[in-house]
Parts: sequence; C-alpha cells; structure tokens
Amino acid sequence: MTPFFQTIWPHIRLILIILHLYAIGIRALPNTNHYRRAADWDHPSVMAELKGWSKKLDTIGWKISPLKLRRVGYSFANRYGQIYLNMVAPFRPYYRYCGTDQQWVLFSAPDRFPPRMELDIFDEGEWQVLYRPFSSHQWYGHLIESGRFRSAISRFGLDRYRHQGNRLGIYLAQRAADEFPDARMFRLRWSQRQTPSPSQVRKGKEVEWELDEQTNFVLKDYR
Repeated sequence: MTPFFQTIWPHIRLILIILHLYAIGIRALPNTNHYRRAADWDHPSVMAELKGWSKKLDTIGWKISPLKLRRVGYSFANRYGQIYLNMVAPFRPYYRYCGTDQQWVLFSAPDRFPPRMELDIFDEGEWQVLYRPFSSHQWYGHLIESGRFRSAISRFGLDRYRHQGNRLGIYLAQRAADEFPDARMFRLRWSQRQTPSPSQVRKGKEVEWELDEQTNFVLKDYR
C-alpha cells in the first residue's frame, strides 16, 4: 500500500461507512407503498381501524371523521411513499448485491375481518362439503393449512389478489375432477366476519360468517 493511499484510505473508509449507514437507515424507514391503492383503504379492517382512531382523537379534542381520516391517510401514503422510493432508488443495486432487498411488511395491523375459504362439490344431487377450516372436512387440508400456504390464503381472499385466488380455484377444481369422477360442480367460496371481541369470546357468542364471493366450476371442463 502506497503512502498516499495509506493517507486517504481512512477518509475513504469513513465515507463508505457513512453511505452504508445511510443506505440501511433509509431502507429501515416505514414503507407506505403497500397502501397506495384506494381500494385497500376501503377494506373492512382498515375502516374499523379508522373508526377507532377517529374516536381516540375525538377524546383529545381533535374531531375528524373516519372518511376524512381515510383521505388524509391515503394522501400521506402516496406522497411519503414516492419520497421513500426516490430515496432508496440509488441504493437498490447495493441492496441486491448484499441480499438485503427485503420488503415484507410484518405485523402492520391485525386483520379484523379475515377471509375464510370453503370448498364443496355437487354430487348425487346436492352440495357436499370438501373443506372447512377447523372441522373434520379436510380435503387437501395438508396443503391449505400448511404454514407457508396459510399466508397465501389470507391474501387470496382480498380483492387485489382475487386473480391469484381464482387460479387456486382452477387448480383445486382439476384435482376434484380427477378424484370425484361423478361430481358435476366444484364450488369455492370466500367468507368474512369480524373477529369476536374479548367479551363475545367470554360469553361464547358466535359471530356468523358472511359470504363475500363464490365461484362455481363445471368439472367436465377439467376432465
């Protein structure tokens, strides 16, 4: 190492350390780009959160309706999200090289209106249950309730992932066509309900599931 390089290397190293700290620092900032679609703010879980925050803010003298709070949140998510993208853009090659281009948003909020998938076939003149969560009907339950697949199921019940959910329905319809040669129809249903409150759980009150979407598959098309 030349004397000149020995002289400037501490300064170069300091610059590299500062750039590294800046790169990982801005990457660790909250990322609102997962919430820049207007439809996401209409989800029942989000609306329930907005109503709750509206009541909390009202107690400290800040009166703001849930709809106005939604507009403020949606506007902020888009403006801040674009600023965030601009800040991290120069460092994306560095993140990829280091293998740290992780964008999962973990535990951002509880889903108070979780989706539930149900599967049925039409055989011998009536609908017969194939799969229900937490029941004895567990057709393909080994796949549907596996650890990695459960996170996908929670997404497929949302409008923005409904296309992927339909692809899952086609796959399961193909399996049903093979395993139930006499069945005529296969049905995939998505239902939702609000998670029971602690008082409802203590009282043993059951909250009914409400049908959100239903897709029927003619099995002869998959044989």
